[in-house]
Amino acid sequence: MTASRPRAALISLFSAVLMTLPVSIGHAHELSGSTATVVLRDGLVRVDANLDIRAWLSTQPRGELTAMLATARTQAATLVVRIDGRPMPMTLVKFPTAEQVHRVLQSPETKGHSHGPRVVPVRWQATRSVPNAHAVSVQFPPAIGRVLVSFVEPRSQIAEPGAAVGFKSSRPQPPKPR
Repeated sequence: MTASRPRAALISLFSAVLMTLPVSIGHAHELSGSTATVVLRDGLVRVDANLDIRAWLSTQPRGELTAMLATARTQAATLVVRIDGRPMPMTLVKFPTAEQVHRVLQSPETKGHSHGPRVVPVRWQATRSVPNAHAVSVQFPPAIGRVLVSFVEPRSQIAEPGAAVGFKSSRPQPPKPR
């Protein structure tokens, strides 16, 4: 019986490694450098993104950078956010200028390298808050490509000098062993 325990552990470990291989290999180069954080605070949604501008502009018709960015800005305005299943109007409050994009594309780490993400910050803000919001979904415009999205629900407390401040995770508790 003791010999089967190490064998079972080895089989479990091998199975876990095998389950991760297709994901790791299959997506090693497919994910762009685009990331976004969806923040829900006091019923107000904000989306902060760092978008791979090189990948995004590659979907635009070739032309002057300013015109390409105007098209990209129009696309960015089509972000869809739903709170508890209902559409939430969003305002594009931060978008890069042609000068900022040019600076990112010409940065020292870009010179001599034709691959790799070059990200620019973009921010959307909800036009109103939804008290007691429970669920948020975000749909980025297809031209942006793949985006790694994180969700944050900040909570704050004031820490008095020398006092501890604690937070409980919003994740469901695992079942207790019997």
